Amino acid sequence: GGWWPVTNFSETGFAGSAGSDQEFVTVFSGGRTGNAGCALFSSNSWQILHGEFRHPVFDQQHQALYLTTRNGVYVRRQPGDLEFDYLPVPGNLYADVAMADSSGNLWIGTTAGTYCYRPGRETPQAWGQSSVTELRRGSPLPVTLRARQRFENSPEPAAFRYSTRIDDGPWSAFQPRPEGYLSLPPLADGVHYLSIRARDVDGNISSQPARITFFILPDPIQNAVWFKPLLVLITGILVWLFWLWWANLQRIAQTNAVLQEEVRIRRQAEADLERARHELEHRVAERTAELTEANSRLKHEITERQQAETVKKLLEEQLAQSQKMQAIGTLAGGFAHDFNNILAVIIPYCELLAAEIRQHPEHQKYLTEILTAAHRARNLVQQILTFSRQSQGQSRQVCQIQPVVKEALKLLRAGLPSSIQMTTDIRPTHPILADATQIHQAIMNLAVNAQHAMGDRQGQLEVRLDEVEAESSLCRQVAGLKPGPYVRLTIRDTGCGIAPENLSRIFEPFFTTRAVGQGTGLGLAVVHGVVQSHDGAISVQSEVNRGTEFQLFFPAQFEVAATATATEPPPAPAHDEHLLLVDDEEAIIRVLKRLLVRAGYQVTSHLDPVQAWADFQTRPQAFDLVLSDLTMPGMNGLELAAKIREVRPELPILIATGFGGDLLSPEEQRRHPNIRRVVEKPLKPQDILQLLHQELTAKDRPAA
Repeated sequence: GGWWPVTNFSETGFAGSAGSDQEFVTVFSGGRTGNAGCALFSSNSWQILHGEFRHPVFDQQHQALYLTTRNGVYVRRQPGDLEFDYLPVPGNLYADVAMADSSGNLWIGTTAGTYCYRPGRETPQAWGQSSVTELRRGSPLPVTLRARQRFENSPEPAAFRYSTRIDDGPWSAFQPRPEGYLSLPPLADGVHYLSIRARDVDGNISSQPARITFFILPDPIQNAVWFKPLLVLITGILVWLFWLWWANLQRIAQTNAVLQEEVRIRRQAEADLERARHELEHRVAERTAELTEANSRLKHEITERQQAETVKKLLEEQLAQSQKMQAIGTLAGGFAHDFNNILAVIIPYCELLAAEIRQHPEHQKYLTEILTAAHRARNLVQQILTFSRQSQGQSRQVCQIQPVVKEALKLLRAGLPSSIQMTTDIRPTHPILADATQIHQAIMNLAVNAQHAMGDRQGQLEVRLDEVEAESSLCRQVAGLKPGPYVRLTIRDTGCGIAPENLSRIFEPFFTTRAVGQGTGLGLAVVHGVVQSHDGAISVQSEVNRGTEFQLFFPAQFEVAATATATEPPPAPAHDEHLLLVDDEEAIIRVLKRLLVRAGYQVTSHLDPVQAWADFQTRPQAFDLVLSDLTMPGMNGLELAAKIREVRPELPILIATGFGGDLLSPEEQRRHPNIRRVVEKPLKPQDILQLLHQELTAKDRPAA
């Protein structure tokens, strides 16, 4: 003996089994797999049936197979057959256990007691149908009634008797199946139900009656008792009304003939009046056209005069403003030039003195403070030059924007009234490719606009600098913004705000909402132009009496341009190169000559450019480089460079200026190729020596 697997139902949960001399069945609950069903072994093969079965039972006498479920039984009559009939337990009770007796009856234990199923004794099932769903009151109902039983040994359909009832009325006696129509008792209008039961020859009655729904229509109005007398009365009234209409029609025809004659006479008079009116209107139209044309010419002349006066006044105001700004710029530039000359003496002397007293730390500290103050004065001069616009905009280069913002805010803070509180949030950002002068001007324009918007009221000016990643949602909100990293500059005020109808025009040139003489309308136009030229974008949010917020987006740069740092190697010692130094400031001549001689250069200096030119003519080959001031009496630096070029075109010339910036236009650079650089006063001694070393050691430099 021994055990061997005939089939595998792992992890399905065994529930029960049963067998006969021909078949074997095993029920499994599903277990962790959830696949409930049974396995039937018949004819040397397994058949899998899916379903939630509970207990298998074989009827040994009749070879029937019963599979109980929660609320009924599946019955299979013949061995080897896989077709099952389903028998619900009465009352939808919970079926627990089952067994078959020797007579073939199936006993089922439920939650409400024990039930016995006898094959061939099932209650009949009745059903019926009607070809109509709506009928008149008193009409018979066409019906077709049928009954059947599920299993063999059922009686023939003719052996069934039928009982019916209307709605919730009493059941009729069981009678043979009616053919065709079923007479109905008097019923009210509306929906009714016909219930049907069947009884077989054994006296079993249907447990679930069949139902047919039908609708009783209301009687038509023409069947009412009062309808015919009312119809006769209405007909008489209509005949009488027709006779009245005909009589009135005859009277109207007679009256109409008289009225037509009166109308003809009146139309003739109206035609005469119409001709007279047309003649009068024609004369009036001709005169009106003449007056309109004269009025139009007069309006055109007046409009042209008004426009000419407006343009003239605007041009006069712009000319006056331009002259005023030019005068202020000239004054500021002259002041900066003189101040730079003073600093050009102070800074080199301080550094020379610092090099000589290094062994006295206490004195070194004082000189450091003097140098710090001098450099602050130098930065102040640069701000004045920027304001006066004598510092020309340099080409765009990769730079950090934080110093530009802080410099603009430093200038702005001094001019803000005490009623306006300024808060800043300047965060570290990536550099941008920008013209620092233009960025400075844009910040000043926005800040000044914010100051005017707040006026004399208590207000707050907020300036914030941070980074933002422009995603698709932000790009849809800001026109011209493309996806990517940006440096964002935000300027917000609590002023009067901008009206919604003006938001679309604020960047138009000469558009302003201020009073006459209080604005040119160019401030925001310049800001918009600066942002566009830097491949950026700008957004505006404003609410009347709440404030305005401008956001400027500049593309972030991740490659920083190389700049000169303090780690550059010091200049190599001079090799007795001979320099020609020309400047009308004696103090500058003295300090530069001392510095250069100390560095190992031979220096010939002149306060008068005319004398310097005369000295150069006597020995043109004696000099290796010329360092000249730009603005001098008698002959400026450009004129001196032009004369030297006629004698020695290859001699390098450096021009120093206190006005700041690159003052040589492209045309002047072509006319003076021997001017290698224009340097800005004041220069540090280390910078001067480094610059001279670079120019003197350059070999085979092509003409610029």
